[in-house]
Amino acid sequence: MMKRFLYHLPAQWVCFGVLTLLAFAVWFFAVRDEANIQANTARRIDDEQLSLRRVEVQVAEIDTLFERYQQNTQEIDYFQEHFLRQKAMRIRRISAFLETIARERGVKLADIRYTTLPSRSRSLEVYTMDLPLKGRYRDIRNLIGDIEASDMFLVISKLSLKDISDQQGAVEVELTLSTFFEGGGS
Repeated sequence: MMKRFLYHLPAQWVCFGVLTLLAFAVWFFAVRDEANIQANTARRIDDEQLSLRRVEVQVAEIDTLFERYQQNTQEIDYFQEHFLRQKAMRIRRISAFLETIARERGVKLADIRYTTLPSRSRSLEVYTMDLPLKGRYRDIRNLIGDIEASDMFLVISKLSLKDISDQQGAVEVELTLSTFFEGGGS
């Protein structure tokens, strides 16, 4: 009976229609869904790659910050060792430096007054030097430029200028320099 059914032309058309409908349904639901799944997967992969790139940029920024932190730590250690803890040696170097540049610039350096004061931070001392200077304005200006360009870690904390009327072009300057040392000194 089954053979007769299959050789019958309307039955063949019905089978062909059912198979076509079944193939279309499989394509419509399965293949199309698979294409949508692949497209969504591709979008998710792109999103994940973008997130990964963001994380890589953040890691690079963190690495840069960490390197800068290490450099700053080394510079702080160097500063403490070579500037804050070596008071006697630095005072001698600063004094010799000031006398040398004053002589080179033709500026008279009168009595230097030294003062040590505790800072707000108890771990540091502020060491000040009051320098009364006499000379031509441009020579004193050049001397101040030499002080600012030096590696002595000197801060100009006060500068007062007075014209000397009895000498042509001469000025008198009261210059106060400050530097820092570890509290208690060495």
